[in-house]
Amino acid sequence: MKHKKLISLCLLSAIVGAVEFSGNIGYASEYHYRGIFQHADSLNAGVDIEAGGFSAGVWTADVGDGAEVDLYGSYSWELGDLTASAGMTGYYYTGDFDETYEEVNLGLDYKFLSVAHSYGTWDGTKIK
Repeated sequence: MKHKKLISLCLLSAIVGAVEFSGNIGYASEYHYRGIFQHADSLNAGVDIEAGGFSAGVWTADVGDGAEVDLYGSYSWELGDLTASAGMTGYYYTGDFDETYEEVNLGLDYKFLSVAHSYGTWDGTKIK
């Protein structure tokens, strides 16, 4: 039994070692998203996880009337000098600031050239 536990611990250690975690925290005197003013004096923070070609994370920001909470995930793979990626991002709001927005993200990179496209849906009618 001791050998099975040791092998399990070594395997778990190898898996955890292949996973990268990162975090961020920031402050913006004016928070703009895609050119649209969101809020003044906005604190934000996020956590990301990456393993192999998979990545996922959560990011949140103060938007005055609640918080914006973004959830995102993607997978990327390499084919020589070409890298392709596909993912999804959801923008969710507490309070009455805005409505849910979700998008699919696709990308291709070749050496120093990149092209990306996002397609989304918005569940609302108001823009603040």
